[in-house]
Amino acid sequence: MIALSFVPNVYRDALTEIHRNLSALLRVASSNEVVDVDRFRVSSQETYILILQTFPLVSISNTLHKFLPHVHQFIERNDSVGLCSLSEEGSEQRLKLIREFSAYLSRKSDFLSGLSDVAMRLYIYGCPILNEKFRKTIICSTCGQVGHQKNCVNTRQGENVTNNIDNEDSLLQNSINELFLY
Repeated sequence: MIALSFVPNVYRDALTEIHRNLSALLRVASSNEVVDVDRFRVSSQETYILILQTFPLVSISNTLHKFLPHVHQFIERNDSVGLCSLSEEGSEQRLKLIREFSAYLSRKSDFLSGLSDVAMRLYIYGCPILNEKFRKTIICSTCGQVGHQKNCVNTRQGENVTNNIDNEDSLLQNSINELFLY
């Protein structure tokens, strides 16, 4: 709430509602439960319109534009089930690989040759058969098991690792519950 103290009073209520709606929409879209697609679509469109009406000079990012008006289409194609995870980490990792491959593992003599090298390395990196030959075996330093090194069960004893939203405010919980088909 400290950040809201710097926002003019005219925008506080709208910004709070936008934040609450976006949080609910992201949680529902990232779930693996059945979603009421019509309610989700209406809620995302209302949030999008509220952003545009409240802040007419704001530039909507590509991510927000892809999410608000279009994610209900992906949920609908997914048999009205949430998408389980929404993240840009995959595309960020791919961009990091492209930069590394072009900087260190491609020819610098010709643009097309360098581009060809990067494309070939991306293909090898994404191909499971070729990638398996070069993949290292990951061994956990905590428990000694093969296949993981982060989020080891032995290091999380006593922690509540479930996605628990019980301590959120009731308005957010109600917004989330309205979007699911129970």
